Amino acid sequence: MEINPEKGVAEKTLSKKYSVNGFPSFLVCLPAFGSKAEKISPFLKRGNMTTADFLQAIKEKIARQYNDKAYSHMRNRDYETALEYYEKGSQYDPENAYAYYGIGFCYHSMAYQEKDTELLERAEENYIRALEVDPGHEGSRRELEKLRKAMEQFGIR
Repeated sequence: MEINPEKGVAEKTLSKKYSVNGFPSFLVCLPAFGSKAEKISPFLKRGNMTTADFLQAIKEKIARQYNDKAYSHMRNRDYETALEYYEKGSQYDPENAYAYYGIGFCYHSMAYQEKDTELLERAEENYIRALEVDPGHEGSRRELEKLRKAMEQFGIR
């Protein structure tokens, strides 16, 4: 949608609502989530983004919104729904370590609830994937250590 805040009250109100302070502006909002709009501008003080960088920035913002939605379900122990959102986020940004960490954490938690060792293996795969993307991801490293100790106790390793 294109608006011009100088052309009318409704447009000016909308631009204030989303804190638009420059033109053109680009906002990403997944309205079904009730999330706040994420601002993205290809025009930076240090120079303009390339088209590829701008598209990557859009994907990262969308992935962040999916991850935030997933986290809210994970906090409520609704792991299956959280998994759906984490997986969607990882589709938009396959280099997002947090999404893989979240997927791993959900499988890890579900494995204990359902007493399903196959889910432990899925958790391990995703923690490893998170660490491949970001070798410094401490949450994945910590959970992977816990997981491997549990796998030894269960006689899986």
